[in-house]
Amino acid sequence: MAQNNRRSSDGTPPAAVEFETSDGYIVATDTETGVTSQGENKPEALSNLAEALRLYQRPIPDILAALSG
Repeated sequence: MAQNNRRSSDGTPPAAVEFETSDGYIVATDTETGVTSQGENKPEALSNLAEALRLYQRPIPDILAALSG
């Protein structure tokens, strides 16, 4: 399991991301939130995880509006 130990632009440590392989995919998990996504390689898994985290952090009314519209 690899972790990102670099600091973000505001100096705070980033959330740790753990990687594992499952069924031929790279699975990336944000250890702070438990949000998980996958991809065919690490960059794709991280990109998908970033999108999943954006959706996870959106307020519920925004999500419902996006689904209905």
